[in-house]
Amino acid sequence: MLGSKQTEKQGARGARSRPHPTIAEVMDADPPTVTPETTLYVAAGLFLERDVGDLVVVDSSRHVLGLLSTDDVHALVGDLPKAMREEPTAAQLRATPVRILLSKVITTTKMDTPLYAAAFLLAHRDVNLLPVVDTDERLVGAANRIDVIESLSHASPSQARPPQP
Repeated sequence: MLGSKQTEKQGARGARSRPHPTIAEVMDADPPTVTPETTLYVAAGLFLERDVGDLVVVDSSRHVLGLLSTDDVHALVGDLPKAMREEPTAAQLRATPVRILLSKVITTTKMDTPLYAAAFLLAHRDVNLLPVVDTDERLVGAANRIDVIESLSHASPSQARPPQP
């Protein structure tokens, strides 16, 4: 009988009529990734090809090790397209592994994380990309700040904030 009371209570509040949207609804299920041994030249090519500002750095089992941002590479070599075309900067990019610039402080989340919680994590940690991992901590996707905010802007007010007790 407890189960039916619970269902009635949830229905009366409307909490289950339309659940909070989750990170799984907006994440990229195939975010660009690199390994620590990938060269910065290859990473720079991915930044430009995929038009992204961050790459997820993973090990061979897809465990998240950190992030690499275009800002990090830009600080090292300046303009990426120019650095890839001109020697000796291109040679420096080809000789330098990602692990040199890897940001190891990383925040991840699970697929069932509500968007309002993901937005909080992105803002609180001051990051632009939130890797999404499974129960074994393996990468299954990633969501960027813009996609999360855009999705929240289309959500109803009750879906865009934590449930009230």
